[in-house]
Amino acid sequence: MTMHRKVSVVRATVLTILFLASSSAIASRAYLERGLESRTGMLDVIVTARSSPEAAKLVRAAGGKVTSDLWIVNAVSAKLTANALYRVANDPRTVSIVENKKVQSSDSNSNGWNGWMSDLRMIKGQYTLTANTVIAAAPTHLPNGGFAQITTNNVTTTSGEL
Repeated sequence: MTMHRKVSVVRATVLTILFLASSSAIASRAYLERGLESRTGMLDVIVTARSSPEAAKLVRAAGGKVTSDLWIVNAVSAKLTANALYRVANDPRTVSIVENKKVQSSDSNSNGWNGWMSDLRMIKGQYTLTANTVIAAAPTHLPNGGFAQITTNNVTTTSGEL
């Protein structure tokens, strides 16, 4: 093998190693929700790992504070600084980091929201109870969208078909 050929083989090997190292580093980085990287100050986030105790260790090791254990989804809610966010995101044990968005009850009427999933509503039936009606059981909602109501006076059923 000529000297030129040996140099070419070594160069190709080094480039391959560098490429594989950089692509594995990219692949090991956690999913980071868009917009979080540009935020400053203290961030409310949800950190996911293989387990919630592991996610808690990652947060604490970066100097963050765990605010809730979300064990059912292998995550914790936490408060992290922007610097701590990058440390946690670059740890290969981290699966994802998303903003901990605020939710509200569907029965609250704050901000003018009526609690419905959409503005499209279909009334598939209705029933009226008089003052002397004794309810024997709560209304049962049927798979077809209708309901059944049992009272001491009668049985009311309504089809969900339109």
